[in-house]
Amino acid sequence: ALSANLGRLKSVQRKEYDVQGRGFPPKWNAQITTNFNYETKTVGFVYELRKESRKWVVYGYEQIAF
Repeated sequence: ALSANLGRLKSVQRKEYDVQGRGFPPKWNAQITTNFNYETKTVGFVYELRKESRKWVVYGYEQIAF
């Protein structure tokens, strides 16, 4: 786990996001970039989501380097 290596998680910040609907009816996708601020380091992630019925579902994520 990240907290075992980096210390306590102090906060999570949303950095940017992009939401797009394509087609008819629209198929909605979103990409959210976040920073996880640990005691010793900040780690970035990008999350990919899609809307299924009436809820958003995470279908992927990636750790990003600074």
